[in-house]
Amino acid sequence: MSVADEIYEIVKLMPEERANKILDFAKFLQSNTELVDKPLDFRNAAGLGKEIWRSIDVDTYIQQERSSWE
Repeated sequence: MSVADEIYEIVKLMPEERANKILDFAKFLQSNTELVDKPLDFRNAAGLGKEIWRSIDVDTYIQQERSSWE
């Protein structure tokens, strides 16, 4: 039995509205296989979010975060 068949067997026992949401999500995942099948490469994340940190003093931010732990 395939994964899709197993999901269908479980979903058909659920209330219709909930089952439809799950089936819609399963269809979305199936249509976007490049999102699922592609391994993550964190080397591509270099510089990601740098515009957010441009106006923030990192040392001050870290001190504030550490102070909030206590």
